[in-house]
Amino acid sequence: MNDNSLISVIVPVYNVEKYLRECVDSITNQTYKNLEVILSDDGSTDGSGALCDELAATDGRIRVVHEANGGLSVARNRGLAIAEGEWIVFVDSDDAIHPETIECLHNIAERFHSDVVITAKPFATDEIDWTTVDTEITSVDTFNHEEAIRRFLMRKDNCAAWGKIYRHSVIKGIEFVPGIISEDEVYLADVFPRCNSISVVDTIFCFYRANLVSLSRTMSKKKFDMYTNAIAIDKKMAALPFDLTRERRYHFITICVDYCMQVIKHHAMADYRKEYLEVRAQLRKGFWRNLFCTGLSLRYMLKFILATIK
Repeated sequence: MNDNSLISVIVPVYNVEKYLRECVDSITNQTYKNLEVILSDDGSTDGSGALCDELAATDGRIRVVHEANGGLSVARNRGLAIAEGEWIVFVDSDDAIHPETIECLHNIAERFHSDVVITAKPFATDEIDWTTVDTEITSVDTFNHEEAIRRFLMRKDNCAAWGKIYRHSVIKGIEFVPGIISEDEVYLADVFPRCNSISVVDTIFCFYRANLVSLSRTMSKKKFDMYTNAIAIDKKMAALPFDLTRERRYHFITICVDYCMQVIKHHAMADYRKEYLEVRAQLRKGFWRNLFCTGLSLRYMLKFILATIK
């Protein structure tokens, strides 16, 4: 066991001057000290780029990359391209992590020989207050290669790129797809098939800042990426050497339902009717099988029915 592995923390930065210092401080103040902090400035037009340089001047572990705007995926990929650590952690620049996050995740990864360690789903908040969070780990569940993929398809765990630690040698060469939303899930669909095992902890180590105007919380044409991503993920999973029929169907159907619910929630049927009807057709195809034979919860069953009759 290497108790002092270099760990690279990749932070994509774009116009987050208000939150960036708090984010970076939460990383540099970790109890685990052997860190490389990569701030990938994605062409910020506020003071974020200058603040990156200012922060780097105060801590020799911080590296800054300034490039033209290319989007979140491109910014993360730039960080991955230069990361030198044995382990990789992603942190979004308007979020923050508990001071013991990296030490705990690294210890678990080494102890259980896991290629990825996943934390519990984080709090969504506008104000970060660690005094409200109990970070004591009460359980660690470890899953083999096939179990990890089944959990991913059944959407059991946090499906964001952040909230995890990754063995660098396992994810080497895997990049985030530029120009789409929900890129994290597409990325993980490439990561998990490479893992010999993963571990899941029951503890929240990350505060996710709820940005009410972000693309992920508003309706736009890009939301259709949810559906096209689900098709791409299904094709990847179909190529694996074990039967994932039920899990693949569950993943695809729940993503389709989620897209339809977004359209309904935002009263956007008039603007997105063509896309909605295409997704709805997938739900109606094999209606009874989709409704009763994919392991949907009662909540998803009700949403499924609503989506198919709208």
